[in-house]
Amino acid sequence: MPRCGPCRTTERSRSFPPRHRSSPVTDASPLSETFLPETILPETILPETTVQAFLADRSLCGVSGGFTVASACHLMRDRGIGALAVVEGRRLVGIVTERDVAVRVIAGHRDPHLTLVREVMTRDPRTIAAEASLVEAHALMRAGGFRHLPVMRGGEVIGMISLRDIPPGAGRAPGAATATA
Repeated sequence: MPRCGPCRTTERSRSFPPRHRSSPVTDASPLSETFLPETILPETILPETTVQAFLADRSLCGVSGGFTVASACHLMRDRGIGALAVVEGRRLVGIVTERDVAVRVIAGHRDPHLTLVREVMTRDPRTIAAEASLVEAHALMRAGGFRHLPVMRGGEVIGMISLRDIPPGAGRAPGAATATA
């Protein structure tokens, strides 16, 4: 069974929730219902849930800076993820995201088969401790204007959380008011 670089799981053993839980558009379903995100938070995911607990069933997938951008893109496509940790040994040196590829490779007229990840990655990204809550992770990403956040435990990267991973409602502090229109 093939492994993807430094990932800790094989392709078949990795399970992750689908990115979009909406039903396909049909004549019977109005468009507004089709694309609305879920508003009910699963019972097991609360705002005070730690990032580590939230990512417990997921493994880190990363690459070294010597990977080509094309290889990293294939890995992101195959895994259904939008960012990879860039590691040297066990040390996090950066992340490479879909946006990095779009802005620094495609718009920069660079060949993804020849460009190395270390040339276009986001260096020294903000990180969050594994013990932090989903509220803290959500707030950090919103304040910083980014969507992917490496999760650290004891100086070692253990996972990556995406803004899209955090269920609606889990990014608010318990008892926080919700906006109504």
